[in-house]
Amino acid sequence: MKKSVKRVLMFLLCFTMAFAFVGCNASADKKPGGNDNQGGNQGGGDPVTLSAPVASIDMDDGTVTWTSVENASGYAYRIDGGSEVAVAAGDSSITLTAGQSAQVKAVGNGTSYFDSGWSNTVDYTYSYIVNNVGEETSGLNIYTVDGESILDTFYGTKRHGNLLEAGVDYIFEFDKSMKVYDSALLITGVENAVISDVVWSDSPYSFRDGETTEPDILREVAYDDMSSDYPSYHRCHWGTYWGLTTYGWVLGAEPPKTDGAYDTTAKDFWKIPANECGQYFGQHWLATEKATHQVPGKEFVRFKINFKSLDRIWTPNYNAFVTDGKAIDSLAGRTGFNMYACLSACHYYLFGDGYVEPKISGATESYAKNAEGEETNGINIYDKESGDLVLDAMTEANKGDVLQSDKEYVFEFKVDSEVDAPLILAGLARAVVTDIQWTDSLYGDEEQDASAIQDDVYMTTHSVSTADNQKLFHVLTYDATNNRYTGVKGAKKTGAVHDYQWSSGNKCSSLTGMYLYMTGKRTGETEKNYFRMTVKFVSDETKTFAKTGFMHIGAGDIIRNTENENYGNYSAKDFNLFLYYGSGSYSVYLADALSAFEEYVPPPDADDSHA
Repeated sequence: MKKSVKRVLMFLLCFTMAFAFVGCNASADKKPGGNDNQGGNQGGGDPVTLSAPVASIDMDDGTVTWTSVENASGYAYRIDGGSEVAVAAGDSSITLTAGQSAQVKAVGNGTSYFDSGWSNTVDYTYSYIVNNVGEETSGLNIYTVDGESILDTFYGTKRHGNLLEAGVDYIFEFDKSMKVYDSALLITGVENAVISDVVWSDSPYSFRDGETTEPDILREVAYDDMSSDYPSYHRCHWGTYWGLTTYGWVLGAEPPKTDGAYDTTAKDFWKIPANECGQYFGQHWLATEKATHQVPGKEFVRFKINFKSLDRIWTPNYNAFVTDGKAIDSLAGRTGFNMYACLSACHYYLFGDGYVEPKISGATESYAKNAEGEETNGINIYDKESGDLVLDAMTEANKGDVLQSDKEYVFEFKVDSEVDAPLILAGLARAVVTDIQWTDSLYGDEEQDASAIQDDVYMTTHSVSTADNQKLFHVLTYDATNNRYTGVKGAKKTGAVHDYQWSSGNKCSSLTGMYLYMTGKRTGETEKNYFRMTVKFVSDETKTFAKTGFMHIGAGDIIRNTENENYGNYSAKDFNLFLYYGSGSYSVYLADALSAFEEYVPPPDADDSHA
């Protein structure tokens, strides 16, 4: 009996030891990255992986902070999924620029503790508004219907707001106390939206309890064939409106409502044509019926809106100012906003679905783009002195070296066109243009065209009209009787350098600020395959703009092909020379002209004088 008891006890002892041995082995086999990250190897264990920190971001200024991790020796971060960067000793935050994202991790000592995994991703992407010179501004608040703040620029508590989403009801509210002049509220960029509940109120939506309101309606805004010298997008002028001398517009009829709301996607909703001009190309316009002075005591106007889709507008207003020496349109190169509004001469460009990085840069190679925005062939550039090709792109879309100031180059373009029109050129204000001809031979051909036709280039007579017979760059008129485009010639440009002033240039966002020139002859008149000219870009350090002679054309022609995925956008930006030839165009990159700008500071009331 005693022997049996001993055997049982020995068995239990062995079993217990075996179990303990297995447990020890399980602990010894534990790999870094397990859940236990507190012990380290102080008690003889292997290194363990630190927990990942939790990152957060201040949407006002892009400051990223994170929770501390016990036993971390330091921290590292990466931006936009890029390379790992160690956080400097003593720093407890990093700062992002708009559009960037970041992750953070805890760094171990490599012996007791291994690095953590990457934290959650934080994005510095937000909704915001800018004014007519591309600066963040105030005057628009956005709420959910229950009053949650999405964007608050009135009080500045959320000037970088939540991203807007399609299919969600929002309240858009404008503060008329920011006014420069009395006017109604004007909006565009609502082509795919449902709008209702338009009211003026004596209280902001966030304090609406006990408010007094006055209802209003929306009406279409009449298209004006003529646009004044101010950036008025063929809708707005200085005159007598609502019984006042102010900036205003002619109201059309109230659009039809569907179930008590304005459904802008409904059939036959829009009765007035959309813009054909490069300013807000393709956009329709709505405005409140009442103006600010007609609703005394009501400081706020608001409406409910549900975007069926958040579309982008690529072609803003023009602005004859240069901000930081680099602005070529009113948004300083930043396009792709979702909605525009004007109330009492205050401008609001809404980027509701995220930041769009301004991309303003100078050319680093010579090449050309066509009217579809694609790199193209059809152009050669020669060094006139040596005869060497600087850009060999007549048959293939190649790239070449950048050009130099005060040096003669021979440009030749393929201009065989089914459309009979004079050539329109831009970017030549500070250049001497000579030896202009239409020909069937290339400059490098051994045998030249004996029947080449000589020509000159002239300043165009600018017209702001964009009627059906005059849509092209505000200078060409379609002659239906003779099936051709014509223009009015001004002073001869050949051989001259113009005393160029940026603010005296084109008033459309296409080819903004440029002097436009035209040939004396038309494509159908010459029936030649090529157009050739000798150009010398003349430097002048005494000038405010284009010191090197090369112009910086910030905004090119509009892509008008509805099949193109970039329809409504610019065919090119930040280039130097433009040529239209009837069946197409060339936007040519020649040199970095940005360094040739000096900062231009507009007069204090400059923004106020543009509506």
